Amino acid sequence: MAAHCCDPLLAHNEQLGLFYHHLAFILPPLFAMSTPFGRDTAPPSPSQKLSAPAAPTIGAARANVGHQGAGQTPQSRGGVVRGKYDEGRLKPLKYKCADYDDFLKLDMKNRRIYMDIDTFSERILRIPYPQAHTVEFGTEDASLNAVVDKVFDDATFKSRLQAFLGKCREAASVEHQLYSLHAAMNDRAMEIAEEAYPGHDTIRFYRNDPTTLKGGILNKHNITPDMLALLLSLFESSGNDAVQTQHRGPLYNFFWCMVLFILEGKDVDCTVWDARDGYRLLDAVTKKDPIDITAPEPLQKRKPRAPSRLAHPSAQTKSQATAPKRKRKMVGSATIQSPSKRPRSLPPIHEDSERYEDITIPSLPVKREDEPIPDEMAEAHEQCTRYGLEMLTVPALRDSCVMHFFDRNRIQLMYFSHNLMITSTAIDLEIEAGVKRFIAILIGHHRLTMRQRGILPIIDQAQSFLKQYAFFSDEARIHEKADRKNTYRGLTMTLPTDDPSRSIVVTLGSLIAQEAGIIGRSTCVFQGESEEWPDKQLVVKMSWPNKDRTSEAAFLKAAKAAAEKAAEPGKRHWVLDHLPDLLYSHDFATEEDSAEARIAELLEDGVFAGGKEFAYEQRALRLTIQELLFPLKTLSSAKDVAKVFSDAIQCHGWLYECPQILHRDISMSNIMYRVKPNGCICGVLNDFDLASFLWELADDASSTSLQRTGTPPFMAIDLLVGEYQTAPKHLYRHDLESFFYVMLVFAAHYELFSPPEAKRKTVSKVPSPQIRMRTVQPLSKWFASTTDLSLLRKEKDKFFANESTESMSSYVSPSFQALVPWLEEIRNMFGKGFFARQAYNRKVADHKLQAARVARRAHMLKAAGVAPSTEETLAPFDEVSLEQKVSYVDFMSEVEMLVFDSEEALSLTYFGSLP
Repeated sequence: MAAHCCDPLLAHNEQLGLFYHHLAFILPPLFAMSTPFGRDTAPPSPSQKLSAPAAPTIGAARANVGHQGAGQTPQSRGGVVRGKYDEGRLKPLKYKCADYDDFLKLDMKNRRIYMDIDTFSERILRIPYPQAHTVEFGTEDASLNAVVDKVFDDATFKSRLQAFLGKCREAASVEHQLYSLHAAMNDRAMEIAEEAYPGHDTIRFYRNDPTTLKGGILNKHNITPDMLALLLSLFESSGNDAVQTQHRGPLYNFFWCMVLFILEGKDVDCTVWDARDGYRLLDAVTKKDPIDITAPEPLQKRKPRAPSRLAHPSAQTKSQATAPKRKRKMVGSATIQSPSKRPRSLPPIHEDSERYEDITIPSLPVKREDEPIPDEMAEAHEQCTRYGLEMLTVPALRDSCVMHFFDRNRIQLMYFSHNLMITSTAIDLEIEAGVKRFIAILIGHHRLTMRQRGILPIIDQAQSFLKQYAFFSDEARIHEKADRKNTYRGLTMTLPTDDPSRSIVVTLGSLIAQEAGIIGRSTCVFQGESEEWPDKQLVVKMSWPNKDRTSEAAFLKAAKAAAEKAAEPGKRHWVLDHLPDLLYSHDFATEEDSAEARIAELLEDGVFAGGKEFAYEQRALRLTIQELLFPLKTLSSAKDVAKVFSDAIQCHGWLYECPQILHRDISMSNIMYRVKPNGCICGVLNDFDLASFLWELADDASSTSLQRTGTPPFMAIDLLVGEYQTAPKHLYRHDLESFFYVMLVFAAHYELFSPPEAKRKTVSKVPSPQIRMRTVQPLSKWFASTTDLSLLRKEKDKFFANESTESMSSYVSPSFQALVPWLEEIRNMFGKGFFARQAYNRKVADHKLQAARVARRAHMLKAAGVAPSTEETLAPFDEVSLEQKVSYVDFMSEVEMLVFDSEEALSLTYFGSLP
């Protein structure tokens, strides 16, 4: 048996044993299970053997078997999984813009930095800072100034720039008319840069709208970037005609993994972001606030606003659709800002400076930091953020990406990574300083290496599909509805090992699961195969955790070491059958020359406006390989489901008591199973990405991420707090509560059914039972997308508050009605604990009121020379066990002999140090 546990929860004989006992109470009589499992020897064989589900070879579609657990680990705004959840929902997971817009808005608000264009260019594009009061760039790159001047003076570039600006000045200009003009201007600058800096990849700019980019994670609606920066060799091998592409978009779709960076344009004049929210990084030299750097004003001939054109109609609220649009206030005269007022990022333009013809300098706007963000501005930048999401969700291809955004004559740069978003101040193509900065930016793009552009060297074919279209089949590029699931099938990765002379080659299969997100882990999971493990079906998981976070490999190593120590001589410890078999784990560190490393260096000593502090999380790509496990919904009987639950819960308790690991992400997709060679199933507790050692929780050292942990529908009520609230410490009781929610959702949203004769798994006259999602989902509100977890908390509060009026049988499917008494008992157990806490809080309020009265009376007695009575103290509430309401002993005393056939059977279930 396990060693004695010093933790107060297990020492008090509370939740763990009670939870096991509840499980054992209902499951054996319901499913006629063999004796409860759990001991220091091999588990007993179940009464019925189960064959492993047939696993398709690499490239075959996978309908219902997969490593769902690894694919549903949480991500940003916590370790919380965002958007839709495919666990317990009727329809398959299909990402839409509306599902993630709320989360993207939250990332834009909480993780976006605004900085001046010169700092952005120096950090990300390697362009030296301009010299003070000039349009000349740093002397350490003398050739850059000469090349910029050469482009600036080039007659072809000038004529193309004038054509673009001329179209911008037209009040009735149409957005798509700007694409080819902007591309032609950019291409000419690149041609001159290529002559000056040979040996680099040739970049060209192409119109993409209205063609959809393929291989994306969101649906195609509104995911059509206006322009693409591609390698010339890629475009020429695509079969697209250059002239036709610039006028009508490409005939053959490009893929997100082929794009170097996106260009998005607007023909309205109010979409340049002016730092009304987020963090503003002060200039490292001048200490100027970027919001004080006056944004270039739009042209005087302004096109009327068209609010519905910029984003999906669903993103526009009713009030937005009906409210009158507020016009921008204009003050001052049509003059240039005085040289003494101009910040370093926009050097002064002297009267004798060369300018282009017909340039009108507009009035300056009144800008207020607390003004609401105009609808058009918000919608445009949400659209750009969606593109950033798509770029970063291409598996293991890039750790960051850049984007150009222009509305007519003004251009901003954007940067996206799994750590943060950056938006620069805008430059103005109507003035010399703005044009020269724009030219330098294009040159900077040309001179970057692939790694400096954010491209990772992990996928062996990364260079191939960036340079040659032939990597993708004709079928994939022609069909409009490409199967993202198989887009990256066949890619290989050559992975390092501890032996420098040896590497492991892994071939990716179909995509099993992927999280859609910018900030956070952005986990994706593939099938895989490798000659290193020829007899195993593999799962390859890639994610972006905080680089300092304890890895899943470390937790499993500690667990296996504890199991070997606790095992009887010559015997295998039972818990090893219920842990995932992790075959490979490696963290790819961020290179010093990458944009991410340069930004981290900048922010280390960065100062933000208003005294704000920006907590920068440096993330690393973590790649793991493990055996293929199977989800609950692929089981064929309720008995097998019950056994998998029982195994997982006992494994969870052992981990907490012996190696002292708390899982912290109990969800339906993390409770899985494997099939042993003898045909027996073993429940497996999977995915330890968010686990913590107990000593980490005690020291608060596990807070290596700015995020809460868990999958919201299965998170404990205490952890469901609003955006500006602090979640309490994660207790063992919280994981037990999550186990209850998992079993409740499974019993409520799934059902057994008999498939048609042709689909039966057996040849017997009685068809093998199957599990499928119900059409009626009583807990569907738990799975609604929301950025405010307090709303989900209210739904769960209702669930416990309605205990007396809503029977558990109204939630549970007919197939699992026998579980109702057990589920009712668990709900009552937690409900009484929550009620006890409410009563305690009322008592605290009354105590404070009484204390105030006592204090007043004591003051009067003291004045009269009478000694006051001692104030009564109120004992703190027992959060660990909800004031002993969530306990093992209370329940065991009533049902012990009703559950088990004998004391011998009872001894087989793992209760740790509980008697």
